[in-house]
Amino acid sequence: MFHERWLQFLIWSCINAMVSDLAFDLEGSRCHIILDIQQLIELGALLANRALDNVEARQST
Repeated sequence: MFHERWLQFLIWSCINAMVSDLAFDLEGSRCHIILDIQQLIELGALLANRALDNVEARQST
């Protein structure tokens, strides 16, 4: 499981950095849309972590 979480963290970090750079290159509503997308990416990462936690819990019982 460590490798899956590490890979997930690396992917999330890269996507987060790219989206942040893009957001700050834009202005107005386009910037807000990109920041909304960034929040959805963060939510996806949280859901993936919860799913991995559930899998680990089932495997340990």
